[in-house]
Amino acid sequence: MLDENLRLLRLLGRGGMGSVWLAEHLLLKHEVAVKLLSPELTKEPEALERFRKEATAVAQLKSPHVVQIFDLGEWNGVPYYVMERLEGEDLSHRLKRARRLPPGTVGAIVVQTCKALARVHELGVVHRDLKPGNVFLTDVDGDLVVKLLDFGVAKTTLARSGNTMHQTSDQSVLGTPLYMSPEQILSPKNVAPATDLWALGVVAYECLAGRPPFDGETIAAIHVAIASGRYAPITSLVPGLPRTMDAWFARALAAAPEQRFRNAREMADAFLAAVRGDLATPIDVPRRREPTSLPAVALPPIPPAAGRFAAPIAAGALVLALAAVGLAALGRSSTPRPAPPPITATSAELDPPLPPPASITTVESTSSAAALPSADVPAVPASALPSYRGPANGSTGVSPRPIVKKKDRGF
Repeated sequence: MLDENLRLLRLLGRGGMGSVWLAEHLLLKHEVAVKLLSPELTKEPEALERFRKEATAVAQLKSPHVVQIFDLGEWNGVPYYVMERLEGEDLSHRLKRARRLPPGTVGAIVVQTCKALARVHELGVVHRDLKPGNVFLTDVDGDLVVKLLDFGVAKTTLARSGNTMHQTSDQSVLGTPLYMSPEQILSPKNVAPATDLWALGVVAYECLAGRPPFDGETIAAIHVAIASGRYAPITSLVPGLPRTMDAWFARALAAAPEQRFRNAREMADAFLAAVRGDLATPIDVPRRREPTSLPAVALPPIPPAAGRFAAPIAAGALVLALAAVGLAALGRSSTPRPAPPPITATSAELDPPLPPPASITTVESTSSAAALPSADVPAVPASALPSYRGPANGSTGVSPRPIVKKKDRGF
């Protein structure tokens, strides 16, 4: 007997701070649950303050998705509080039996837990230990009802009746490693509501995939995995889920608190939209501050060889041609030659006069056809022209027709 009306019946469970018992309220004639602080913790002032703070904070929440507190008392120096008796099982026991839960059930758990967190956060409370063991599943008239339990390590700054509930002042790591956010690992005192939303994302992932997104053989290995931010996309583990679920988890499990959902209500609405594959409600995916791998880059197609090298070859040929012209000009300038006499229009004006026309085979000139009268240069039959055998001196600038030079004029 804890007092004249409370009688303990049997142990329901034991945790880090105490034990939970099934009890009977003799005056009201109904069953309740009683949580007692561990006797070894009664000598620690901080443990006593945290236990009373938990009872006071939960009693002020008044949410259908948070366990209700009825009374606070003390028995032989051991504090206890009385709360509603819940029939069902916590989520950790459900996952041990079923391993995975269907998306519809997970949606109900996420939405109702978000409703509890919305009320908790509105009153300035951060749970800091959201995990499957603290999410209780009960049945009310055939409907699944979720209750959030165990505010033993909650942080609160609520002020009631002029008294301020102080934040936890110790330097210990408070929470369960698998469900602790990156900022909670670094500083368990300085956490915000985004910490609870991150933990709920881990719980939802475990419900769908059958395992948490971050794991390790030791606490240090778990912390390293959480800090890395790497996890398998949920659609790679659960076939049939829409790709929008990957976007939801990318935001729920973002390393930076400011990149997560702004509040619990937004998180719940986004989950329902994502599980339906609804693109009408966009879910912004946060950008990673330090990407773990380089993104794939599409290389442009390689053009054909002719297309690739046509321009360089043309440019090279032009350079070589200009170089050849320059070298030729340099050679001519180094060996000066007398300027040839001007070519006049008629042969009668040449000095000395041209030889008879019969000695002329053909003429090649750069002057126009009108410069030489047709009477002075008779037509020569094609059979009389010598065949072209190519340049004898290796020159590249040779006309396809032979040039017959006049020996007496130096042409």
